[in-house]
Amino acid sequence: MNKLKRSLLTFLILPAALALAGCGSTDTDETVINTVEANHITVNVTKSNVKITLSKLEGEEIDTIDVVDEKNGSLTSVAMTEPQITFMWPFAEAGKEYTLTAKIYAKDNYQEETVTFKVENEMDSLISYSQDYETSVISLIAKSNQRLIKIDTAYNTISSAFDKANIENAKLIISLYSGKHYKASEKDSVLAGQMIKDFSDKAVLDPFKNGYDIILNASDLGLSPSQLNQTLSSKLTYFAVVQVQFTLPDAPAGVTFTAKGIYSNDTIYTPIAEQDLPQVSTLSAGDAK
Repeated sequence: MNKLKRSLLTFLILPAALALAGCGSTDTDETVINTVEANHITVNVTKSNVKITLSKLEGEEIDTIDVVDEKNGSLTSVAMTEPQITFMWPFAEAGKEYTLTAKIYAKDNYQEETVTFKVENEMDSLISYSQDYETSVISLIAKSNQRLIKIDTAYNTISSAFDKANIENAKLIISLYSGKHYKASEKDSVLAGQMIKDFSDKAVLDPFKNGYDIILNASDLGLSPSQLNQTLSSKLTYFAVVQVQFTLPDAPAGVTFTAKGIYSNDTIYTPIAEQDLPQVSTLSAGDAK
């Protein structure tokens, strides 16, 4: 009987011990190597990833905090529905130094905080950009009364950045700006409009392979041809950016990530005479075919 009890006890203890051992290895992976912080943002670099905690202090009415990596072009937007929100930052690469700016949108004010850290350990990058991604090309072309956007990039080139990530709710965002991007600040351009497409559709780039007329299809950007022409005419140049926006299954609700953009050159915009603008009926957004 005693032998039976001892056997039963061993049977119960062994799985528990193995489970604890497993938890121990996970904890080791989450060991914090380096921490940097400001009033509203804390970055913990662990052995396996980079975790960011955003906080709002008691009494603060903060709606949103955007975490911007200006050098590498990523954006994380967080709806501050809780006093503290923690998430894994998927853009970290081993051996790189990062400077992140927390853009804090409160009810009565706006402020910024900056933190700098280096990823010293050999973690696996969740989001990684191939050389083809880095050298992808967008062209803006004037042809008679057409203003074409041409995306010379394969779908697989863009989607390859997310091969290791189980991204969800992925959207392709095509943004048009009036102004300049090269060696410029945010004040040097204004957003003219955005087209938002379902990135799970592998044919999403097809309408842009041979040139897509943004004036004829201005309703895709929520504008009329005349409105878009006027907006783009307000500055000497314009440019386009293609980005993928997504969520991650393990991230809290309200955390949205946007990967590094693919940019066109700053291109001189030639205004179209009013009488030469296309006369179109109201088109539904997303009618790119």
